[in-house]
Amino acid sequence: MSTTVTYKGSTLATLTNQTKTLETSGTWLEDDITITDSSSGGNGAVIISDTTDSHGGTIRTLTTTNSVSLQTKTITPTSSAQTVNPDTGYDGFSSVTVNAAGTGYTIDDIATANVTGAITIPSATSITAYGFYGYTGITSLSAPNVTTIHACAFNGCTGMTSISLPKGSASGNYDSAIFQNCTGLTVLALPGWTRVLYTNTFNGCTNLATIDIGSSSGNIGNSQVFLNCSSLTTLILRKSSVITLGNVGVFNGTPFASGGAGGTIYVPNALISSYQTATNWSTLYGYGTVTFTKIEGSQYENYYADGTAIS
Repeated sequence: MSTTVTYKGSTLATLTNQTKTLETSGTWLEDDITITDSSSGGNGAVIISDTTDSHGGTIRTLTTTNSVSLQTKTITPTSSAQTVNPDTGYDGFSSVTVNAAGTGYTIDDIATANVTGAITIPSATSITAYGFYGYTGITSLSAPNVTTIHACAFNGCTGMTSISLPKGSASGNYDSAIFQNCTGLTVLALPGWTRVLYTNTFNGCTNLATIDIGSSSGNIGNSQVFLNCSSLTTLILRKSSVITLGNVGVFNGTPFASGGAGGTIYVPNALISSYQTATNWSTLYGYGTVTFTKIEGSQYENYYADGTAIS
């Protein structure tokens, strides 16, 4: 491969791994110099240096090195700054790609970056407490392997409109206030939930209309779980036995509360009468505005509330 050096449209030299010295009578403007590699993928480099001869003229030395090796490198993002250098054997970079945060990294790496948009966490199994607290720019979350979500992890993520968490037999350990004030949510399916729904889990989710809780769910045992979920009218409980409701106050500020417009609770057909007479559930039923109806034959029989098919 050779390198052609042109000055103001005139060829000065064609060089191949060599040095050529030219004498000129005036000063060269570097902006007028064009360097062209003969190979379409060439990486020729030209080093230009000037000296003055005994007659006052300018001697320009052009040195070409045509075997420059440039590296294409992909960088893994980290939570702290990093210096990126070419690997041994390379003279520089032709391109550097930094992978998007959220693709195969630990939750701690992501949580320091104040990420926005649609977030996918393909491999992490746990989300730290306050991990995404107040990240209003997140629009959706997909975390197919997350089984533990600690307190307030998504509290205040007002821009988040959809969440996809493990389905089926996954074990879900979710702590208090994790979705508090997520006002962008309208439908939420938590089929892997296995523990008690804790205080303030959905507090202030004012647009959340439908919640789907899976067949291995724990109890709804603490106050203020659904506090001020003013749009909540549909609750789907898939467990094959009656879920314990610790306090009717969990529905304060919702249509299910006393004096509210009411709503529908979908349960297995065999459990309808049991729910109607169970502790605290019977109180809701007694308001006259809350209906227990069977999941079988409904739109929720074969699909979770978020539209995901039940396998």
